[in-house]
Amino acid sequence: MPVIQSGVRVVASRLPKVMPPAAHAIADYAIAASFLGMAAFFWRRDRRAAVACIGVGASQVALSLFTDYPGGLAKRVSFHRHGRIDMLRAGVIAGLPGVMEMEDASRRFFATSAIALTAIAGMTAFEKEYARRWRRRAA
Repeated sequence: MPVIQSGVRVVASRLPKVMPPAAHAIADYAIAASFLGMAAFFWRRDRRAAVACIGVGASQVALSLFTDYPGGLAKRVSFHRHGRIDMLRAGVIAGLPGVMEMEDASRRFFATSAIALTAIAGMTAFEKEYARRWRRRAA
């Protein structure tokens, strides 16, 4: 799956950065909700996948709450750094099924989620100038 993710990263890097911080925040919380919802779905079928979903969903919520963007509460992580963490998390999510020896359905969910996270991060405007403009408008 890393080959597919690399392809998505190449394509996403060539796309215009059209996603503002508010849209990225909504996508982050939606991803967290999908992982937490899938934890309930996988609980009886694949306990390892369910536990991994809980960990990924909880860490996504924590990262979102600590990020300096709309929807973040503590604002300890800069939006630019959040983008770098997203790319790292996408790689970890893509590798979890192999490390945790998950079943096929779980593998597909994690692979799809990693690709989606990579694409969202690739289309987001993480530049510091954009973030400064957003802060000025919000103040």
